[in-house]
Amino acid sequence: MPTLEIKTMITPFDPLHPQNLMVWLALFVLLVAIIYRVVKLVNTSQEHSKSVNSNKPASNTDRIDQLERLNKLRESGALSDAEYEVEKKKILS
Repeated sequence: MPTLEIKTMITPFDPLHPQNLMVWLALFVLLVAIIYRVVKLVNTSQEHSKSVNSNKPASNTDRIDQLERLNKLRESGALSDAEYEVEKKKILS
């Protein structure tokens, strides 16, 4: 009985072969897309953290300082009593 001999030709990897170039291009596009998403995520996170920090209420010492400055302005005549009350409500709210 004759034996069947199968010979396979193993070729070295050719990175410049057209099929391999398509794989490299696809990987490059995928890498660029991932980098873009990461940068966008980081920027969104930084913007969110800035908005959260800017919405923090003033501490009591900050409010006291603001009220003291506001009172000095009222006493010096730079603010009327009505203006003083409006600004005071803004500080205390």
